[in-house]
Amino acid sequence: MEDFKVTSSIDFKTYFNICLRTYFKRRSLIIIFIPFVFTQLSLFTSGPSVTWNDEIWLIGIFGGIYILIPVLLYWGCKSQMQKTPYLKENLHYIIDEDKIMITGESFNSTTNWEYVNMLMEREKYFLLYNLNRSFYHLSKEWFESKEAAAAFKIMVKEKGIKFSYN
Repeated sequence: MEDFKVTSSIDFKTYFNICLRTYFKRRSLIIIFIPFVFTQLSLFTSGPSVTWNDEIWLIGIFGGIYILIPVLLYWGCKSQMQKTPYLKENLHYIIDEDKIMITGESFNSTTNWEYVNMLMEREKYFLLYNLNRSFYHLSKEWFESKEAAAAFKIMVKEKGIKFSYN
């Protein structure tokens, strides 16, 4: 099979959306919601001493957490985009059966497929997730053709790597 050559770069909007999707998975939302439910149950079982004022404060605190987390994530992503040079560079990927080679203006890197644990397909790009929770952003428009993008997807599935459309 031939090598896949892709040049890709990521803009802030895409990077922020990827970070939001990574953080706000269903499991994360449930884990944040569990303390709210336990607090509610303990308030209701403690007797008639709970007022609506207490209830409004509790809802406000947990609601604030759901609002504060995306705001902090936005600032973190903005800071990360400014501090990390390779997020602003055009990255050149050469992908073959054995490894993924990445070349940018400030670095070169090679990784084996055994360290890739998931491929996520979105409308405009692929994300290859590593075991250390980093990802490679492969824009579909920069593949040589639509057939090359489809062949890449087939190659990844044949390697037994988990596949997702989320």
